[in-house]
Amino acid sequence: MVLLWYSISISLPNGGANIFNGYFSVNSPDSGTNKNIVTGFYETINGSTNFSNNILFPTGTGSATGSRSFNSYPIYNYRGELYDNVYLSSSSWKQFDINGVIIKSMSKYTQYDLFNLHCINYNDRLNTNSGSIGVTYPNNNYNTDFNCDYTLTSIPDPSCFNEGTKILYLNKNLEEEYIPIENLRKGDLVKSYKYGYRKIHLMGKNPMINNPERFNECMYKMEKTEENGLIEDLIVTGGHSILVDDLGICKEENEKIFGTHMIDDKYLLLSAVSKEFIKLENTNLYTYYHFILENDGDNDKRYGVWANGILTETPSKNYFTNYKYTLL
Repeated sequence: MVLLWYSISISLPNGGANIFNGYFSVNSPDSGTNKNIVTGFYETINGSTNFSNNILFPTGTGSATGSRSFNSYPIYNYRGELYDNVYLSSSSWKQFDINGVIIKSMSKYTQYDLFNLHCINYNDRLNTNSGSIGVTYPNNNYNTDFNCDYTLTSIPDPSCFNEGTKILYLNKNLEEEYIPIENLRKGDLVKSYKYGYRKIHLMGKNPMINNPERFNECMYKMEKTEENGLIEDLIVTGGHSILVDDLGICKEENEKIFGTHMIDDKYLLLSAVSKEFIKLENTNLYTYYHFILENDGDNDKRYGVWANGILTETPSKNYFTNYKYTLL
């Protein structure tokens, strides 16, 4: 199951004061019965986002209304607030729906304990700005609504390698060699974990302005040490994972942001979560690269590969083709 990420900023109408900034995650549209369900909501306070504090009110809490919404998702009632925790983003829908997503806190409004983010009416579904918030006071069922302006932005997920990263491949002399990723091309043989040498099927690159305020759009660095086996420092985007035997102390935070994912018998640990990586606090221009390997017809297949001496991930074909790259 792949999570899609969005940033959200909420202001009072007509250029009013900002009242909330943060991020939320949504199950991708190909996630079966759980598709388009919001899975996490996180507030950014004073420029810092605590991804271990999920303020989303869980889907399914409260009593079912016995009916389904117009978009077929079940509706729940909790203390007078109807909700389904659905976010749809498509050509025909670009908003929270009329039932809404409930979160449990906003630092600017501590007098309330529930906040239902929703569009004003069905016809607002194409308007990513105009919305409403239903609020509930603690310990009673008194509800009220006020209008607001949403700014919702899809966050690209470049889970990729920085230019200059060296990938282990089989050269023309049939010798293993680490080669800068920008020198690889379609058809080159990359060494994979458990599956021998696999040909590159597609490869692409994109520029990125480093943004330390968004982990998905920020570079993270693992410095070479005697213990980690790197041949040189490794720089990847915050959404890129290394492969590990055990998530250890990072397990809870990694699962909240990313879920639990494996390639073969290895866990995927986000660089943005790993204690071995440090965030690069700059706004420099980077070029990131990624590639997919031939998959024998399984477009969900992913492989482990070696980058700068450590085992890391490659995406599936289905994942790769969801994003726009300059193909090489």
